[in-house]
Amino acid sequence: MSIGLPVYNGEAFVAAAIDSLLAQDHADLELVISDNASTDRTPMICEDYARRDPRVRFSRNDTNIGPNRNFLRVLELSSGEHFMWASHDDVWAPDYVKLLLAGFAAGDSVALSAGRTVYMTEEGEPSTVPSASAPPEHVESAPEVTRLLLQQHATSWFYGLFRRTVAIELMELLRDVPVWGGDLMILLRLCLRYPVVGDDRAIIHKRLRTHTSHQPKTPREWVRWQRTFAAGMLREVASARLPLPEATAVLGHLVPFLRKILFRKGAKGTALMWLRAAYQLGQGRDHA
Repeated sequence: MSIGLPVYNGEAFVAAAIDSLLAQDHADLELVISDNASTDRTPMICEDYARRDPRVRFSRNDTNIGPNRNFLRVLELSSGEHFMWASHDDVWAPDYVKLLLAGFAAGDSVALSAGRTVYMTEEGEPSTVPSASAPPEHVESAPEVTRLLLQQHATSWFYGLFRRTVAIELMELLRDVPVWGGDLMILLRLCLRYPVVGDDRAIIHKRLRTHTSHQPKTPREWVRWQRTFAAGMLREVASARLPLPEATAVLGHLVPFLRKILFRKGAKGTALMWLRAAYQLGQGRDHA
């Protein structure tokens, strides 16, 4: 199996991530690292691991190709039947890969085996934020898996273990989705089209960061993101061609979720943001 680790300026955390991946109980793996033209010591750290461990393959981009394309690059460079994306600032329990690989015994059509998320602080200490993103234990219907996905906002399922052929199918969507929120759009497509399973014992420790550089900042950026995200999520339901009762059930979960996301500032706050965005558009500006 293959693990793809895209990284940019990750010197503070990447060594801990690599150590936990190489310490997996399932030793038959390759770790593909793609450095996105980092300006810190990240390349030197990763090159050192590649010299010391034959399971590590390191590649460095001459220029920054953007986060989505770098995620695609580690998949393109990998070779395993099963594939897992890894964030450079997370840490995995030693049996994470072994437990998720076992999930594929549920059937040849299973596309993703996901684990459970436990949060930690930026310093690596246990967080007071409750654990989240527990996966489905068994193959469930599309509406039920969608409910679990949206109810938990389970974006960390993206860091579960994919069947490689399905990950490759998702490449087209990964090229086009926004960086912020795109993982949920991809997961929705997956949950509507393929069986998803998981194991609550497979733990990924996700680091809570104090900043999200890809989050929209100005009113105009927020409104543009809202339009792209909502349209993309609804389009996935339409293109899945589910039986009418299942499609209706999925929309019953999706519409309240979108309402919560789109109106997170409340009706008045959202309306004011839209007015500000319209003013910025009329002035040809994109400042706050």
